[in-house]
Amino acid sequence: VPVDVNDLVTLCKLADGESPVWQADRIRFSANVAEAGDMEFANVPLDVFKKAAVDQISDGHPIWFACDCMQFSLRGDGYFDCDTVRVDQLFGTEFTFDKAKGLEYGDCPSNHAMTLTGVNLDADGAEPLEGGEQLGKDNGQDGYYVASDAWFDRYVTELIIRKEYLDETTREILADQPVELEPWEPLTKRSR
Repeated sequence: VPVDVNDLVTLCKLADGESPVWQADRIRFSANVAEAGDMEFANVPLDVFKKAAVDQISDGHPIWFACDCMQFSLRGDGYFDCDTVRVDQLFGTEFTFDKAKGLEYGDCPSNHAMTLTGVNLDADGAEPLEGGEQLGKDNGQDGYYVASDAWFDRYVTELIIRKEYLDETTREILADQPVELEPWEPLTKRSR
């Protein structure tokens, strides 16, 4: 493989106000490859998470990401968008779980890994962050999905980013000793 995996890091965007940002973490007993060690990641603010993604995609490098692909997806049409199914109107009720509660109660777990292959930017080069993902020729538009910016914010939890696209603060926290987490600890309820 012509890629040095040591040049890649995992960024997480968990939940605002619930889990500490600007912290490197390691989940104990999560290794599933002998040489790889336990899973490590940096929980960063949403703007940092998205900027790293936009910068890497804009330079032509696809991104591995983890998300809950079951939420608000139109598989046949190829859309991930929070407005695809208006369950609030359908059932005449409000669904008030935010990202933190969705993660804490298993309502939106990371259940799928995909590849972000593109981004649509406005004329000033700013978000919305939208991208494509191939899920087989029978799904979406020739196998590609488009995700809205709001869906990305709510249901994408992890990105694998090349170190060259990290901001200075993220580089600094990744140099710190990670906080050890037990595998059963809810990531949204841990303390610094």
